Amino acid sequence: MKAAMFPEEVLQLRIEIAEIEPPAFRVVQLESTRTFHLLHEIIQWSFEWKNYHLYEFRVGRARVIVPNPGFPEPAGLHPRTTRLGDLLGRTFRHVTYTYDFGDNWVHDITIEKRLPPDPAVRYPVCLAGARAGPPEDCGGPGGFEDFLAAWSDASHPEHREMRGWAGKHYDPERFDLKLVNEALKLFRAQAPKKKR
Repeated sequence: MKAAMFPEEVLQLRIEIAEIEPPAFRVVQLESTRTFHLLHEIIQWSFEWKNYHLYEFRVGRARVIVPNPGFPEPAGLHPRTTRLGDLLGRTFRHVTYTYDFGDNWVHDITIEKRLPPDPAVRYPVCLAGARAGPPEDCGGPGGFEDFLAAWSDASHPEHREMRGWAGKHYDPERFDLKLVNEALKLFRAQAPKKKR
């Protein structure tokens, strides 16, 4: 019987949205053989972003970005073909992910651990987190601060508008680990089939 093949290592990443206090973060584990595009998808789903905008990763001097003919910036590595392990060697412990170049949501990603894969775990998996992601298109960290001031103060002139815009279920302090992991099931690798 041929042994199941497992990736060389699992990365435990802390993903935190910069310039937000108290912090909004997620701690996830995924295989180093997965792509940067998958990491983008994990971030989108775990912070309840809508995936409306462009994004890029920066690892040292390397850029991982979908080519856009409308922007004259030099191209980088493609996120659908660049695996995490291709760039995240032993010397790198930090990655920057920027989503929505207008609102400029910068996420600081720290490699907390490098682990051997556990055959009993289906990756990716979220281990912990805090707070909801900001609503899409709220204007970046400064706009989010203004949004929260209006959202939380019933006497604010824009209170009703912000509550309606964000939706009745939005709560900036909400984090549901079970719900995030339900969403991440979409990205779990197929388990190896057992031979009979």
